[in-house]
Amino acid sequence: MKVHLKIQRFNPEKDSKLWWSEHDVEVDETDRVLDALHQVKWYHDGTLTLRRSCAHGICGSDAMRINGRNALACKVLIKDVGKEITVQPLLGMPLIKDLVVDMEPFFAKYRSVLPYLVNDNDPGDRERLQSPEERARYDDTTKCILCAAEAVDLDLDQFTLQRRRHLIEKVGPVLFRDFSVLHGSLPRKYCRITFGI
Repeated sequence: MKVHLKIQRFNPEKDSKLWWSEHDVEVDETDRVLDALHQVKWYHDGTLTLRRSCAHGICGSDAMRINGRNALACKVLIKDVGKEITVQPLLGMPLIKDLVVDMEPFFAKYRSVLPYLVNDNDPGDRERLQSPEERARYDDTTKCILCAAEAVDLDLDQFTLQRRRHLIEKVGPVLFRDFSVLHGSLPRKYCRITFGI
């Protein structure tokens, strides 16, 4: 089937403003948006810049906006987005080139929320045990792959101000852990990337 891709572009070496390139490509309905972008790069315009690595929804490298929603290009099927596809870089982060953004602001905020066990109590000579109920409070948050596709929409500065240390005494390393405990089931509600919602 033929799909029409409209891709937001920007090359800081020669462009003064954002612009759009448009391409018609042949793909199967079970192909992914990443496959369509590869068609553009390999056969239409080799200057298109995008980031990807595993292409299997594990690394999160190809996070971008597809038809106005943040998603992983390697997980979104053509049949689910239709024949007219608009692709943009993630919003809220500095644009490097075309579909590639600077992830450092995301990782700086990630580091600022201390995404690891924070416990001022001496563990003594035995391990810290969790009940199934305590584990269930944050279990789903451990599935975050750090693609930033949903996190860039969160106000992590406000989130950092609202942290409550006593809630994380028995909780392990995950960015959304505190947010989930404070604000409800964040990943299932917001993370379409891991949970497909």
